[in-house]
Amino acid sequence: MNLIGGTKGFVDPMLGNLTISNSAILNVGTSRWNRSTLGGTLALTNTSKLILSDVTGGITGSNFPSNFSTYNLDSTSTVEFNGTAQTIPGTANAVLSYGNLTLSNGNVKTLGSNVSIYRCLTLANNATMALGNFDAVLKSNNVTTAYVASVPTTPNFTYGSGRFIIERYLFPQKSWRLVSVPLLKLADDATAATINESWREGGTTLSSTGYGTRITGVGTIAYPGGVDEYTQRPSMKYYDTAINDYTPITGANLAANKTIANNEGYYVFVRGDRGITVPSGATGATNLRARGKLRTGDQTYTIKANSFQSIGNPFASRIKFSGITKSTNMQNAFVAWNPANTSGGYGVGRFQQYALTGSDYYSALYGVKNFIESGEAFFVSCIGGGTGTLTIKESDKGAGSSLYSRVGVTSPTLEINLFTKATDNTDFKADAAVLNFDNAFSNTIDNEDVKKFNNATDNLSILKKNIKLFAERKSTLQEKDTIFLALANTHTGDYRFEIDPSVLENLPLKAYLKDKFLNTETPVSLSEITSINFEINNNPDSRMEERFMIVFKQSNPVRFKKITAVRTSNESVNITWHTENENNIDKYIIERSNDGTIYFEVGMQMPTANNFGNPYYTYNDATAVKGINYYRIKSKGITASTVYSDTAKVNALEDKYGSINISPNPATGGIVNINFEAASLGNYVIKINNLKGQLIKSVSFKHQVNGESYKIKTVGFTSGLYTATIINENDKKFTIPFVVR
Repeated sequence: MNLIGGTKGFVDPMLGNLTISNSAILNVGTSRWNRSTLGGTLALTNTSKLILSDVTGGITGSNFPSNFSTYNLDSTSTVEFNGTAQTIPGTANAVLSYGNLTLSNGNVKTLGSNVSIYRCLTLANNATMALGNFDAVLKSNNVTTAYVASVPTTPNFTYGSGRFIIERYLFPQKSWRLVSVPLLKLADDATAATINESWREGGTTLSSTGYGTRITGVGTIAYPGGVDEYTQRPSMKYYDTAINDYTPITGANLAANKTIANNEGYYVFVRGDRGITVPSGATGATNLRARGKLRTGDQTYTIKANSFQSIGNPFASRIKFSGITKSTNMQNAFVAWNPANTSGGYGVGRFQQYALTGSDYYSALYGVKNFIESGEAFFVSCIGGGTGTLTIKESDKGAGSSLYSRVGVTSPTLEINLFTKATDNTDFKADAAVLNFDNAFSNTIDNEDVKKFNNATDNLSILKKNIKLFAERKSTLQEKDTIFLALANTHTGDYRFEIDPSVLENLPLKAYLKDKFLNTETPVSLSEITSINFEINNNPDSRMEERFMIVFKQSNPVRFKKITAVRTSNESVNITWHTENENNIDKYIIERSNDGTIYFEVGMQMPTANNFGNPYYTYNDATAVKGINYYRIKSKGITASTVYSDTAKVNALEDKYGSINISPNPATGGIVNINFEAASLGNYVIKINNLKGQLIKSVSFKHQVNGESYKIKTVGFTSGLYTATIINENDKKFTIPFVVR
């Protein structure tokens, strides 16, 4: 379905919420976005797409639709900037994140503020992304990792003080990791980030934030001159081909501010984020991030003769090993590290060797692995005859991402196993079906899906459009998705489902197995195996083919327990809130209202737990008005889900210089009245600012009689939220928000 804006503009003065979903495309050609009702939501969901081709309206310089208070662009959606020269809106315009961001039609597209990307950044030929003084964050979590598609050879990224921030999520397990950073090295970028600035999060903080890790070892225990904690052996090292062994990162290296980007990658022992201590023996998930300029273009490496050599994936993208150009004396094989494999040794990971077998890189012990993931390092080797060469090209990049460091399965998967009783009354697996989830897959049936080949007895399959499948590959799970199961050739007796999920635990969803025969719904875990017993008996309905289905419902990523707001002695307000079960949260937004109906953002708080924790937060609102203030907290999940807290109310202060109010509010008819009911007499200045803080109008006058009003013309004001700041001759300020319709 295509929605196309014409030359006369996309205009609806009553438009509030606009949702584009189910693969629909909204193509804003030469149209103009004139206005929308304040407080509405623009939502792009379920692989929908917004194409912006000109710069005649919307958010300045972009034609991105304006006047919405909330932009919900989920990770499956795409925004394409197809104009000649456009600004890419970001956090300053309440566009908190993009799913897929595409820059086409050549020319320069410039960041207007910081942006976050959850899926894919794509640049067409001759297109340039100018970061200017803003950062672009390539996000990573245990569902997906953002990546940069193959970029053209012409200038593709330009920088002011802004940089890319590359994230790499690591699942919670105390083990070694073989990781890389796809940024320019010091030799190519004089501003290259250091280890301290990156994986140590740039400071002395040793608390849990979900980011960074502790670098431990022998040396002084004092940041930045040493390690974070003492351990007998260093927790960070790299493979040095000069000695065919590892070289540790010591306290001296850290004190010298060693840069994070290199060719080899690093071997790092990760316990969790910077709040996880060595003595505790605990572990937790973390996200390693680094800031700098992206590596682009072909990357060539010289491989030492008769030696293994560590190579860090140079790109912010997975690469297909079969595409890499290798000299003839190099083995067509590689060695990867799996931190989830705890068998043997000390249970902190294991090397896995893969060789080309047919069209796949295969290990008899571990199966198939064809891709080196973003943020992953690996080993290659020569078999003799001098040094070898290896070239990794932009064209070697692959779409999508997997968590290469995931226990067992490395992509979102749901296995459904059917068990029954053998003749000796022991359990055995009779059949199974599997689903893989990735937005690279289609929701229609295609060659990625595998048809079911029935056995003589006890068959389980996935039923889709009257076709029975052994394996279905579909896009990422969404609320209200349903998986229909089909049973065939069953017998009278006891059965059991074992439903085994992988890489699904952080989805903001709840799953249930629905039994149409018993009319029941049983919860299904998305983090561990769920066993559900059922019976086939003499009732024909008990053996109906479509008896079972798995349904998915929305699950909030956080529960708010309490919110309070208290005035301080300096007339600001402290807002405190307590959350429960915090997980998968991107940020909290503090919102204020002066009438209890229209809210606007006054601040932001980053999460500190995100591992199902129960933290308290406090935010000070220094801009609170003297009148009544209402506060609420809006949580934004990494999958764009939103949850609101209850409302906290703060009563008005006694106004030391009188009572001033605005009417009508919202303002209509081109005029708003500033009413002085009991204000101190004297000279006043009234300043009108828009939501971005820009001064729209300033007037001065002398207040001589209480009960009078001063009229402000609002003709020419665009619809939206404004503030009137009234300043008396003693420089006392009184700020009142108002709305122009």
